[in-house]
Amino acid sequence: MNQETLDVSRCVVRVTTTTWADKRGLHQKKSLLFLRRQCEGFNVLEEDVSVIGAEDVLPRILNLDKCEDGIYKVVTCNISRDYETGYVDDYDYRLEKF
Repeated sequence: MNQETLDVSRCVVRVTTTTWADKRGLHQKKSLLFLRRQCEGFNVLEEDVSVIGAEDVLPRILNLDKCEDGIYKVVTCNISRDYETGYVDDYDYRLEKF
């Protein structure tokens, strides 16, 4: 993947938090739902989840715990490049209000 692909793409998600209790205890679930009509081009988050799995992608969303429920654009940050080819080889994600 190159930087140009990331620049022309847009991934938009809805963050929702659900809280409930049952006889076993208290529970909280945070969900990111893709808003496909708002997304454009290459969906980097969806692609990475399909390749490496949600358990490895979610910790890379740096500000997920600070985001209130709402609509956010997923952006890449902390981008590192392979020093020989110049291609992007690693990155994290950040959610920005949309």
